[in-house]
Amino acid sequence: MRTLLCLPFFVFAPLAAAQVTATVEGGIAHAEGATGGLGAVSLGWDAGTFGPVTVGLTLRPEFFLTPVEADSSRYRFDAIGNGQTRCRDYSNGQFAATLLCEGGNETDLSGAFSGAARLDTPAGAFGAGAGYRIGRGEGPFAVATWGVHLGAVALGLRADVGAEWASGAGTVAVSF
Repeated sequence: MRTLLCLPFFVFAPLAAAQVTATVEGGIAHAEGATGGLGAVSLGWDAGTFGPVTVGLTLRPEFFLTPVEADSSRYRFDAIGNGQTRCRDYSNGQFAATLLCEGGNETDLSGAFSGAARLDTPAGAFGAGAGYRIGRGEGPFAVATWGVHLGAVALGLRADVGAEWASGAGTVAVSF
């Protein structure tokens, strides 16, 4: 009988003490052989504190800006009529940015959304989860995080690994 009376308190008490945190992140991303930058804003929810340990969830939309180098065997100028030429991607037949045919780079923008369970301990905050990336390197990925709390500010590291890409980031979080 004692266990049944304690269970509702254990389940509902953490909800009253829930804390929401917002994180702005920046770092380096690597996708399909190209390295670029990433940025994200994440929202965290602390589900409850049990002694020195806090359990929570983090939801994170993010974006990646990655330079894409031109491949001279893939991108070539093609005559389209009236003496005009256009840059063409010979891997799929579609027109491409002129810069790619001239041996330059273009910037690719892609995004992702992920969720991770989080465990905050005196030794640091640890997280694991999954997400889905849209655009370059599209597909599911795994998430692993680690961080250290310094008052209202936390510093951390994050790794995302998909089938064709991986990214890492240093993070700074401010709780409010």
